[in-house]
Amino acid sequence: MKLSAAFICDQLSLRFPLEVPRALSLKAVLEYPAILPKNGPLENQRVYLCDPADLDLFSPDTLPRECLFLVKGRPSRPLATEHALLPEAAELYSVCAAIQELFHRYSQWQEDMMQARLEGHSIQYMLNASLEIFHNSLALVSMDFSVLASASSRPNVVQDTLFQSFSAARVHLDNFRRSDLYSRVEGQDQVFYLPADVSGCTSLCANIRQHKKTTHCLLLLETDRPLKKSEGFLLAFLAALVEHAFTHGTVPGVSSSQALSEVLTRALNDRTADYLSVSQRLDTLGWSAEHDYCCVFLSPDPSEPSQKGSAQRSVCNYLENILKSACALVLNGDIVLFVNLTASELTMEELNDHLLPFLKDSERNAGVSRRMSGHLNLRRQYLQARIALNTGRKHYPEQYLYPFNQISFPYILEQSTRRLPGYMICDEKLWKLKEHDEKTGSDYMQTLRLYLDNHCSVVQTARELSIHRSTLLYRLEKIREIINFSLDDPEQLLYLRLSFYFIEMEEAKKNPYRQF
Repeated sequence: MKLSAAFICDQLSLRFPLEVPRALSLKAVLEYPAILPKNGPLENQRVYLCDPADLDLFSPDTLPRECLFLVKGRPSRPLATEHALLPEAAELYSVCAAIQELFHRYSQWQEDMMQARLEGHSIQYMLNASLEIFHNSLALVSMDFSVLASASSRPNVVQDTLFQSFSAARVHLDNFRRSDLYSRVEGQDQVFYLPADVSGCTSLCANIRQHKKTTHCLLLLETDRPLKKSEGFLLAFLAALVEHAFTHGTVPGVSSSQALSEVLTRALNDRTADYLSVSQRLDTLGWSAEHDYCCVFLSPDPSEPSQKGSAQRSVCNYLENILKSACALVLNGDIVLFVNLTASELTMEELNDHLLPFLKDSERNAGVSRRMSGHLNLRRQYLQARIALNTGRKHYPEQYLYPFNQISFPYILEQSTRRLPGYMICDEKLWKLKEHDEKTGSDYMQTLRLYLDNHCSVVQTARELSIHRSTLLYRLEKIREIINFSLDDPEQLLYLRLSFYFIEMEEAKKNPYRQF
């Protein structure tokens, strides 16, 4: 692999004191080094090491223009060619050996990457294998900053760097698209810098094109050590291999999200789908029938009531970036997220903790299904999450997240009154008790409600009503005379408790701000 003068000097300066009088070329044209021969001729595009006296043997006109001269000490005359100065105490053979080591290392990486491409290895594989070359994190992103593949020496550093929060990512993207920089970057053929206020992290970037249009960008992120512009030609080489993978349609392992999305969409949309076939497909994609899953149904963004597909896809990509082993898809205009809880090693509480900051940032709500094992319940989990969102927003409008377990009881009550109103389902004895309260000014309805809620505990009910135990016993006896209920019949007690909820549902229709 050919190296540039700037790159060689940047690498040498890590081991030897080096003085570089002027900016050096970033063009990778140089080949293996040699000690300057006393009797020419000199080859172009070589690295030569020499003493000043040996350099004086050559007239300035005979020195090749695309060479790098590493001079031990100071030359007797100004040099028009690229050069750097070594200390006089430096051993030229040691420096030469160090440069040969550089060429060997990067040539070996070049060969490995080309072989990986020929063997059809994934882009993720190539990024992982390049970490030791760049010593900074790598990310392949689409033009909306959706991360398709990444490699880093530290877990989650790419996601944490590019996506500190959904609002931050959206601000970065919106600012970038509105700026003049976006149009310049989109058409850029050379490696370029992106400042931190664009992507969340200072980056060295190389565009990737399909059909003459920029579709992706390969980023070298400043996460572990300062970036050097001299590394640009290495990034350009890796970007060319990634572009080749896209162009030839061989991108196995960039992300399994698309394949998962297709299988899950079919499972949810097609009621006649063969669930055995669906399960087998999911198994091949790493989502085992032995794993536990959860579904999340998201409300639309209130600031974008008519979201376009690209905006929804950006949200899906973001969710997949912040959650391990997750697949987000757009289904009938809604965003649905499935999470493999076993593969992601997340509890339901941890999943909720991951989702809440995003929901608050984007001013969304979400319903969350129960945790269930296997593939047969995927559609039911989707329905659970959708029900949780729709029911939760009616009863708990101040919340962002609605686990199905939290809203299952209000849902049961709503389902019970779909065909008959609450006043026709509740125990008619309560209406009789209610009429007695209205005529006499007594408060037997509240007394019975608290008594049932406290599991028929006289002591606890009397304490909550702030009355004496004997007074409560008197009231209960009067209530039995009016409605004739029995403490020994558990079904009747349950029916009475539910009846109170049905009555309150009817009252809530008159006052929509009242909750039961």
